Amino acid sequence: MHWANVQLLRPDLAVSSGVARSVREDVLGERRIDDPIEVSAVARLFACVLRRTSSEDLACCGVSGLLRPLRESPSRFEILYPTGQARTRQRFTVAHELGHTFFFDRAVSPPSRLSPHGGQAEERFCDLFASELLVPRSAIRRPLDARRCLEAAAHFFVSPQVVALRAVRARLFPYRAMMGVALLGKPSAPEALAPRISWVVSERGTWVPLAARLKQFSGLEEIMELSDQTVVRTVNLGSCRGAYEHAIAVCGRQIVLALRPAGSPLRTAMRGPAAAGVRCNPVT
Repeated sequence: MHWANVQLLRPDLAVSSGVARSVREDVLGERRIDDPIEVSAVARLFACVLRRTSSEDLACCGVSGLLRPLRESPSRFEILYPTGQARTRQRFTVAHELGHTFFFDRAVSPPSRLSPHGGQAEERFCDLFASELLVPRSAIRRPLDARRCLEAAAHFFVSPQVVALRAVRARLFPYRAMMGVALLGKPSAPEALAPRISWVVSERGTWVPLAARLKQFSGLEEIMELSDQTVVRTVNLGSCRGAYEHAIAVCGRQIVLALRPAGSPLRTAMRGPAAAGVRCNPVT
């Protein structure tokens, strides 16, 4: 299925992987299909102009990025993304907005939507398209661990949660939850800095709250000292309660912590539907 022929009346998650691979082949060629991809090259292929704007302008719309059809222009769309955003976040924002173009008739000028806005289902499609465009299938060939999550994120210039989400999609996510840890305040008291959860990817049915404090650790220093180790500690994070193995990896300022019930075997693949919850707060 070639991406240029795809126009969707409604979100179809089943086509996201094939469409993303088709785009990668057109941009990188078959020999380099597994290399990191430059989203600006994809934008040119999609006849999209990239424009930076202030975070305040996008906040008024309640979004972190925006796709707009263009009138009387050689380009069909423009994508607005905020200045000051981390490079990894910018790449995902642009890739996500490119996913929205599949819900437009691109043969007319300006492009027009094929159906009313798709809501959360369309957002889910665009998230999957973006993650599969930025991180190829070959990057996740065996069950993910915390160290490989950080290494793949650095190689493909994405955030670790994107890699974790790809592992879920590939059914190679052997944890109850994987999360980023940072020194953060809580929403009600931003000045109350402590080791807290900045993002979460979890298996179906698992709930872990963002900004939750990791009370089992005294500080970030203790977490970082345990890098590349697996320790067993008591956890009380949302639906994760009891003794859990903590697998920790650190690279620079990035800390990834993965949880698996103590004593449980390392699964080689997920059971059931390839689905998970991914939640990120604004600091990521």
